[in-house]
Amino acid sequence: MSIPSQFETVIILPCSRIMMCSLVNRYSKGAILESFAIRPAIAADQFLTIFVELSLVLVFGVAYAAVITLSKMGYFSKKWMPVGYLFWALQTYCLYDGAVLIQSNPFTLKVLMVTMVAYLFVPHLYFRLIDESEKRYEDTDKVVQENNN
Repeated sequence: MSIPSQFETVIILPCSRIMMCSLVNRYSKGAILESFAIRPAIAADQFLTIFVELSLVLVFGVAYAAVITLSKMGYFSKKWMPVGYLFWALQTYCLYDGAVLIQSNPFTLKVLMVTMVAYLFVPHLYFRLIDESEKRYEDTDKVVQENNN
């Protein structure tokens, strides 16, 4: 008897509005152990809404990163930064609403929201690290330029 590989088969059995997935996990002492995930199916009439909202997550995320980055680099005035934060808030709302529409479990929602809070601070951390590294190596740059002249 051969030992099945991990996740060898996936069986999807639709039962009215509930999908049951059976994944073969491993072979142990002559018995195949299975794990089941039961979750409601996504309603077909909500597909467009879900698609648009989760697409807006990407659009608002790019807009947030662009506005914050261009403001920090000096291409935009610092007055534009609240607009970037508005894009972040819209992105967070669309992600939360999309997760609710696809019926994510509460743990997944919490992880997504923690990730969004981290995404709020990542551009600031990035530019702070760049500023600190420029300050640290500023003297070294002057010495290299003097040696080249």
